[in-house]
Amino acid sequence: MHLIKNHIKPAHPHALRAYTLLLTLVIWGNKISAQEDQIILSGWPETFSATNIAPTDTSRINTLLQLGEMLKEKNRDSSLLFFGAALGGSIKTRYTYGIITALSGLGSIQRDQGAYEQAIDYYTRAIRLCRQLHAEHMLPGLYNAFGRLYARQGKYREATEFYYKGIRIADQLSPAVNADFIYNNLAISLTQSGRSYKEILFYLDKAEQTAIKEGNHALLGAVLINKGIAYNTIKAWDSSRYYFYKALELGRIQNIPHTIHTACSNIGITYLEEENPEKAMPYLLKADSMNPQVDPFHQNITFYTLGDAYFKQGKYKQAEQLLLEGLNRAQALKHTLVLREIYLILGKLYGTTHQYNKAYTYLRLYVDINNSIAGEEVTHNVNQLEVRYRTAQKDKEIAEKKLLLAQQERRIEQKNIWIAAIASGIVLLITLLVALYRSYQHKKRSQANRIQLLQQQQELLRKEQEIGQLKAMMKGEEQERIRIGRELHDGIGGLLSAAKINFSAIQRRNSQLAATEDYNNTLMLLDEATSELRKTAHNLMPEILMKSGLAEAITTFCERIQRGQELDIHVQCYGDLPRLDTSFELAIYRIIQELIHNIVKHAHAQSALVQFNWQEEVFNIMVEDDGVGMPDPATSGKPGIGLDNIRSRVRALNGQMDIESTTGKGTTICITFDRKEIPGQHETTIRIAKNRPTTA
Repeated sequence: MHLIKNHIKPAHPHALRAYTLLLTLVIWGNKISAQEDQIILSGWPETFSATNIAPTDTSRINTLLQLGEMLKEKNRDSSLLFFGAALGGSIKTRYTYGIITALSGLGSIQRDQGAYEQAIDYYTRAIRLCRQLHAEHMLPGLYNAFGRLYARQGKYREATEFYYKGIRIADQLSPAVNADFIYNNLAISLTQSGRSYKEILFYLDKAEQTAIKEGNHALLGAVLINKGIAYNTIKAWDSSRYYFYKALELGRIQNIPHTIHTACSNIGITYLEEENPEKAMPYLLKADSMNPQVDPFHQNITFYTLGDAYFKQGKYKQAEQLLLEGLNRAQALKHTLVLREIYLILGKLYGTTHQYNKAYTYLRLYVDINNSIAGEEVTHNVNQLEVRYRTAQKDKEIAEKKLLLAQQERRIEQKNIWIAAIASGIVLLITLLVALYRSYQHKKRSQANRIQLLQQQQELLRKEQEIGQLKAMMKGEEQERIRIGRELHDGIGGLLSAAKINFSAIQRRNSQLAATEDYNNTLMLLDEATSELRKTAHNLMPEILMKSGLAEAITTFCERIQRGQELDIHVQCYGDLPRLDTSFELAIYRIIQELIHNIVKHAHAQSALVQFNWQEEVFNIMVEDDGVGMPDPATSGKPGIGLDNIRSRVRALNGQMDIESTTGKGTTICITFDRKEIPGQHETTIRIAKNRPTTA
């Protein structure tokens, strides 16, 4: 049994809507008969120009041609209408491409229906018009169509001759026309002529290279299938199926029904040839389900292949039914290759079922038709054509190489003349370029240095402005704190003290009030309000900072904070800490205040440490706790505005702040100042004993 030969076919679209067909027929409802067509064509001049065609006309004709091609297998009657309408419109507008393409399409439909004489008539007229109208670039495609027509009838000598004609013309055209589809189909004829699989692969490789380069998936699927067929000729089943499976995958990805159908059929056939019909059946049934999507020739192949599978499984009735149905179709459509295979299988079937007369009849028919297809004379003629083509190709390559060598020698002579003249100019030019380059590099470096200096000056100015703004803001904040503290202490504090004195006077005049609970509660609230007001005023206006310095003020603040809190705060001071500029001390005091408040609010710590370290070159402040630690801002999503404000204050004082925090192990914040940058260092120093704890 021979495998299905895959001719190149266009991929079908997913769907065509009915209203598109009707609308197009309304626009171009001018189908013409073959006689009218012949009359019109015979009256044309030998040459004419198609440049005066209206773009809208050619656009509509091209649409008709595309629709006709899409429907060639699904709905041949509609396809005939579209090609006929396109032919009529092309004749009226003298559109060369439209006329020839429409004739080729009509011929293909007649070929698929077995009307070979009519197909030859259409192809012949198309070829004549190509030559008459100087459209030689369309000739390779028409010769390929002729070759496919004869190959379908088993006339491989004629098919091969037309394929080679198409290839020769494609090579002669300038620019050359791709003949990849012809190479693919030529390989089929050579397969039937018994040529070695290596010779067949030579042409398939040429077609495959172009198909991959141009992204022609339909052609690539056909090439893969025919490569599988080439390996099948030497019974390399695994290699054969490898290419069939690749084609099947490509057909499914690109939705090419013809490729899927042919790949499934050929996979099934390889299993049949290995006498394994059970494995063949799923693939053959899949191909059978796709019969409406392929042309009658390939439908008939599915019939006889599936019939052969049933025969090898011993299902003789089912096999006979399918084979006879395929026989009737093949006879009606003159499918010679299909008839040969059906005759052979029927002969075997009737011989197995002891119907020897029928077996003899069909085997006799098989021998006759096989001799006409694969006789020695046919094989010899095909081989001779292939040898002549290969020889012509070699001669052409040799001539091209000789011409190329001569051209190269002339170019070398011209180059030698120019090299001598240009060499001195190049040396001079290089010297000039080097001088220009050095000058350019010097200017570039100078300008880069100036730009860098300006950028540094701008950055310093920006930082100075930023620090100045922060200092001004901090100074304003402190002034406002002092003002509010004084108002609270002198104003509201005085009023509360006066209220307390008046309450005491009332008690003296009304001694019975001292025994009442309401009076005592009110007096206690006045005491608490006075105490809290005093604390707030001291925080806003820390007098102890002005009198005793930073370390003592922080110690007093920490003692006051830890009252009523389950938090032990220790203050340590190392080195002789002098009195510093008032604004600097006040800024540090506020920073430590904010850090201690953060520990109380957020850290859930049991102990904290504030440490001052006055060294020869640096002043270091460390605030540490054993709390829960800080969350990572990258994961928590919290901006940390408080810490950013503290960092800004430190930067305004020309200091640096570093934070080290571990979840569950506490937080350490280290603030460092260069002593040279600290203003107002006085001789008076205040010392705090090491590890002095604040009192609760």
